[in-house]
Amino acid sequence: MRTLSDLDESVRQLDSRLTTIESSSSDQALENVDRTTRIEKLEKNYDLLQDMMDDLENRSRRNNMC
Repeated sequence: MRTLSDLDESVRQLDSRLTTIESSSSDQALENVDRTTRIEKLEKNYDLLQDMMDDLENRSRRNNMC
């Protein structure tokens, strides 16, 4: 049979584990926000480069027609 001190120690260990898990979860959430922001910036940059490439291709076609 477990004593009160054994149960108290178990609760402390579980509390410590829970704190570690919460901290890890918080860190992962922050990393996810950072990655999401970076992906959004990369997508905007990709769209801009795609537009620039389309413009250059169109200019090239127009110059070849003359």
